[in-house]
Amino acid sequence: MKNLLTLTLIFISLLCSSQTTTSTILEDKISEGETPVFMQLKAGSCGSPDGVANSTIIVPPSYAWLQTNGYCNPAAYGKTPNVCWTFTPTSSSVSINSGYSQTGCNNIAFGAFNLFNGSCTLIGTGLNFTGLTPGNTYTWCMTGNAWGGGLSCLGFDDFCPYFLNNVVLPIELVEFGGYAEERVNKIHWITASEINNDYFILERSEDGIHWSELTRINGAGNSTTSITYDYTDERPFIMTTYYRLSQVDFDGVSEMFDIIAITNESGVFYTYSKSEDNNIYLSSPEYFEFYNMMGQVVISGTGNVIETKGLLQGVYVLKLGSGYTQKFFVR
Repeated sequence: MKNLLTLTLIFISLLCSSQTTTSTILEDKISEGETPVFMQLKAGSCGSPDGVANSTIIVPPSYAWLQTNGYCNPAAYGKTPNVCWTFTPTSSSVSINSGYSQTGCNNIAFGAFNLFNGSCTLIGTGLNFTGLTPGNTYTWCMTGNAWGGGLSCLGFDDFCPYFLNNVVLPIELVEFGGYAEERVNKIHWITASEINNDYFILERSEDGIHWSELTRINGAGNSTTSITYDYTDERPFIMTTYYRLSQVDFDGVSEMFDIIAITNESGVFYTYSKSEDNNIYLSSPEYFEFYNMMGQVVISGTGNVIETKGLLQGVYVLKLGSGYTQKFFVR
């Protein structure tokens, strides 16, 4: 039987088919009336492991995948093996498992899956472990039992150990959204938990391609309660403004989230009035440029008065400051 382990089970009996050689993933099946006898961990098994468990970025789909990708270690392990494998995680959370193969036995079962530190001290039991120290070497051991089938039962003949580094997300983002309110855009996001969270970066874009940083907001560091963050963009772009959110933790690692878009048709962020002399009056001095619909600059300057006299009637784009733009109709 060529299988993969998938569950932490202390006593498992799996009835096999009539094939002489089978392999599988350890399944959540316990046959009634079967009570296999497990051997105890041999002294020195942690210090003398059978080999190294390799890391993988996916949960292997089958024993064949493990075999094809070089994870397997064929040998005559017998009917009651005690096998141990070393591995060095790069994260504090790890899932470790193994494929296996046995020949001729009607029943198989596994004992506890034990994790040991570098001093061979037992620190956990199971298939999933947290609180590990990245870069340290650990040893994972398991016992097995194969029986039934008479002389045809040769026991285990292959093990394919592997482990996955589980990435612990620095924040659990449950919502990122926003809406238009008069001449501003309101943006908010909500976290359910935060780990090692230093700050957030909120960016905006006029086309969803080219981005500029809008603000940075400090994170909560570590939190297990819901936290809401709010920001008001007082200078949204014409019509649609795109926003994206990033999170940066204390060691500089960042994570980027989905993009949102807010449409605002309320007008420019500066107060202005169109007077009889055809001037536009801004609430404060600002560098400005007037573009026609062909992208040509027709008026530019610095101040709080824009003289539009002489412009042909039509639609123009007014650019203020470092990048804010607004469509403007000249009558």
